Amino acid sequence: MKITYTSPNLSHHYPYAIAMNNQGVLNFFVTGVSRFNTNGKNINLTNKLKRYDFFQNIFLLSRYLKLNNTIQSKLANISQNFLDKASFKYAKDSDFFIYYRGCGSSTTKKLRTHNKNVISILEEVNTHVLFQNKILLEECKRIGIESSLETKRFDRHLRAYELADYILCPSNFVANSFLSMGFPNKKLIVNNFGRTFKTQPFIHEKNEEEFKLLYVGQLHYRKGIRYAIEAFKKIKYKKKKFYLVGPITGPTGIDLNSLPKDIFYLGVLKGSQLREIYNSVSAFVLPSLEEGLALVQGEALNASLPLITTKNTGGEDLIKNGLEGFIVEPGSSEELHNCFVKLTEDIELRRKMRIAAYKNSLKNSGWEKSVKNLLNKLPNIEE
Repeated sequence: MKITYTSPNLSHHYPYAIAMNNQGVLNFFVTGVSRFNTNGKNINLTNKLKRYDFFQNIFLLSRYLKLNNTIQSKLANISQNFLDKASFKYAKDSDFFIYYRGCGSSTTKKLRTHNKNVISILEEVNTHVLFQNKILLEECKRIGIESSLETKRFDRHLRAYELADYILCPSNFVANSFLSMGFPNKKLIVNNFGRTFKTQPFIHEKNEEEFKLLYVGQLHYRKGIRYAIEAFKKIKYKKKKFYLVGPITGPTGIDLNSLPKDIFYLGVLKGSQLREIYNSVSAFVLPSLEEGLALVQGEALNASLPLITTKNTGGEDLIKNGLEGFIVEPGSSEELHNCFVKLTEDIELRRKMRIAAYKNSLKNSGWEKSVKNLLNKLPNIEE
């Protein structure tokens, strides 16, 4: 089995490629990851790495210079199209062509003409674009802002969905979003992402009487952070702290300049600083309104943290409600508040959930396992 994998990003894409290479199935990893990116410099797949980052570098420069959204969007499209067209010469000699959405439709069309045996699989990291749009539009109305989604790109996404032989979904939540839009189940492949942090031995909190909550991710209204803040503010527990970590990527729905004194925005943390904050808190919250399968959930479990997440994050694929954490309705500050109160008032429950999270991480962590699961599914669809 040979796989050509195309992606403009790092996040889960590079670990996927590394694991595919370790399993001996990676034909080529075609990427737009910038060679000027600190992490991008460290990509090492010898002759299997094919880098096409010229236009991606220009796009990243436009973001650095804070050019208007229209220019940035056009440059992003050019970069993805460039990567798409470059992929054909590598994909045509593979059994499977797996590509990040937006980066493979042109090559898929050519494969249909030149090599009908190659199976094209579009990787969708979020929910169906129309499903996602409905959720985010409703939130925009609630907080009184204009939607930043570019609806004119929806047709392109929809055409790409139809053109692909299969859609690779990171969670059942994503797959269900396609089913709700009338998509045939036979075209969907569900394969959970792996996890990036190494598991730490379970340890008791240094100060169990203090409740420290952590959020890691983009600061954007899609993440539902305002509901977690509202829920946290209502806790009457005195020894409490809430840490927000991540970049501001658009309208947030919160006022970072008017946070209560027990809520702290720490900006972007990486490496040892990020590990340190994971290892110093009591629980992790991901209150997102829409996610595919956020990697931070696995990171939290690998740090032995109770995970409080919503039904719209793919978290139901990772934990059982009430065992390793809690799964709540998206947009419900009341349900989040109830979870926070339980963890502040019942330290023994917090300990049990930490142990359960630790056991969960031992059983499920690793990109190697994720790729093995995928490889077990691919021969079945080939038929």
